[in-house]
Amino acid sequence: MKRVAAYCRVSTEADDQLNSLENQKQYFERYISQNLDWEFCGLYVDEGISGTSVEKRAGFQKMVADAENKKFDLLLTKEISRFARNTLDSIYYTRKLKRVCSRFSLSEVAATYSLHTFLIIREGVASH
Repeated sequence: MKRVAAYCRVSTEADDQLNSLENQKQYFERYISQNLDWEFCGLYVDEGISGTSVEKRAGFQKMVADAENKKFDLLLTKEISRFARNTLDSIYYTRKLKRVCSRFSLSEVAATYSLHTFLIIREGVASH
């Protein structure tokens, strides 16, 4: 069974952004829980924080620490830009997490929440 978590982030505290954050959280919790081969290992959330730096993102830092402690195998995020907007940070942390979690992979889930359609991209292979 694969242990799966999700990372959710919005960059402002505007009402539409907060609604998006709630949608992300509900979607991932339901999506992960419905997959019989996955164990839901939680959500990591940063609300109203820019993705250009990981320094002030407590949810991101907790996610990295939990990855180092091997608490999950797969991390889902709505878009790679939710994980990190800074390309160097994105590369650095993806490599770091792959190094500390032998089975780690990062999957982007582009979702249309109202229609419940999705695309998962894993290691260069797309499925839907």
